[in-house]
Amino acid sequence: MSQNQEMCRICLHLKLEPDDTAAITDDEFQAKIQAVFSFELPADEPMPCRMCRSCCVKIDEFYAFHEAVRSSQVQLQLMLSSGVGDEDVKQEQADSDLEEAKFDPEIKQEASESDSEDDRPLKGRQDYPDVP
Repeated sequence: MSQNQEMCRICLHLKLEPDDTAAITDDEFQAKIQAVFSFELPADEPMPCRMCRSCCVKIDEFYAFHEAVRSSQVQLQLMLSSGVGDEDVKQEQADSDLEEAKFDPEIKQEASESDSEDDRPLKGRQDYPDVP
């Protein structure tokens, strides 16, 4: 087997174990690859045609996320076109705003003798005289 054929086509990991790989020519993976990447990965002969397990898992995860986002967009379009769910969306936003408002840590910045000039704002610094 040539070195090209022992390398992962996606991440270029070398020394793949045959039992730990998948073919990029597999129809299921080709569909997922086409869905998540904006470029093609043709199964040309001189190019590696296997993927390592890690890349297979990542492509599965990318594809699942891609499908979840697409499904969410379809649901949102249906909700907005039918007018149903406006109150639910507004309520969820209000609940989210309320949760964010509850967490408001007080951050105090106290000057110390160890503060360097790099920690100060650019205005007025000698190394940035043109900053207004």
